[in-house]
Amino acid sequence: MVNLQMMETALWDAARHLMRAAGADERLTPREFRKKINALSGEMRDLTEALYRFVVEIDREGANHITEKDIEKAIARIKTEIFPQYAIAENVMDEQAQKTVQAIAPKTALNLALQVYQTARFSMVLPAAQVFQQIQAYTEGLFFDYLGSEASIQIEAVHVPSNLTMLTQDTFAQALGLDQDKPEQMIERYREAASFFPIFIHQHMDIGLEEQARQVVEVMQKNLRQHIIAVIGQDSYEVDSQHPVYVVGLAGDGSLVGFKSLVIWT
Repeated sequence: MVNLQMMETALWDAARHLMRAAGADERLTPREFRKKINALSGEMRDLTEALYRFVVEIDREGANHITEKDIEKAIARIKTEIFPQYAIAENVMDEQAQKTVQAIAPKTALNLALQVYQTARFSMVLPAAQVFQQIQAYTEGLFFDYLGSEASIQIEAVHVPSNLTMLTQDTFAQALGLDQDKPEQMIERYREAASFFPIFIHQHMDIGLEEQARQVVEVMQKNLRQHIIAVIGQDSYEVDSQHPVYVVGLAGDGSLVGFKSLVIWT
């Protein structure tokens, strides 16, 4: 469970990224900030950007730069004014607490508050490589039979290094280097995977692999976010009947992890 200490640790990690990005004059300019943010990925990138925007909003005298002192003052306010609004035991921030936070800095405070919690939560998950290894350990004998496929093809674990902050059809295509103008590379189906997971588990009951399938799902649900299913290749006579299918989510570093298989459409 996320606690305040974990959130403070995540906050200071983001602060250090900002402090190190400043030049010799120890003043962080927008240009230096953009260079730093482009080098980060995943939840930490989102939190570092949220913290920077918050500091800029509350430091009205900062003009075109912020300093280490500005960042430290902002964190002090976050700890005294925002942290008390979390109901950690319930993992929520209720409507009144959100209004209180938003009043601190209308444009940025609520987003920062939510991102601090999200980043702290993802500090508890496994790195992408370990998630891949755990999925790989359970894939033997498991198959994909969904979306009207005419065959049950075995799955295999997949890890696509990337630094995505959001998983959309466009960012998925970019991560895999797909050319959407080519029929064989276009994404024919793209949907959330939440409703598929219980079906996937149930399909393996008759062959005694239900628990194995459940382990794959639990690893993905615990350590990844924004789970999706994507089928590649236009459904037409011009394209091979075997279509690659990916069931993946975003790891903490922004890479894609999950499993892939084939869908057969004739």
